[in-house]
Amino acid sequence: MIRASIHRLVTHLAPMLLALGTALPIGAQIHHPVQWTLTASAQGARPLHRGQAVVARLHAQIQRGWHLYASGQEPGGPTALRISVPERQPFAIHGDISAPTPDTAIDPNLNVETRFYEDSVTFTIPLKVNSRHVNGIRKIFIDVLYQVCNQVMCLEPTVSHLTSQLKQ
Repeated sequence: MIRASIHRLVTHLAPMLLALGTALPIGAQIHHPVQWTLTASAQGARPLHRGQAVVARLHAQIQRGWHLYASGQEPGGPTALRISVPERQPFAIHGDISAPTPDTAIDPNLNVETRFYEDSVTFTIPLKVNSRHVNGIRKIFIDVLYQVCNQVMCLEPTVSHLTSQLKQ
């Protein structure tokens, strides 16, 4: 008797649970209001050599209504933008990353003064080859930790892993 009841319950619930399980990912799609692009070019002769300069340009296209927080946020506010080179890469950031001056305003979601970009922004990243073993290196990798908000919500901090062909 109990076994038959469990069988009926599973038989009737399984299709509904399956339908619910397949419907959730569609409705719970992750929103990405920032599209990143990375370009990089070597300064000087090929092949690359230790100490050689490389310039990377990181561009963020920000969806209307959203803002991307800049680096240098005060404690207690949003996650500050952080651009880095992943470990074990033959490049290192060499100098200050240049960017336009961000806008400043009190964020209604966080009730703190924030620094941010809207629409689009491009960062210029000075790099230097820091390895002797660079023959055949054709790509550069950059990681970006960032957070975005609109007028009603903030998304969790996100890390984007970007790759670019190294141009001469």
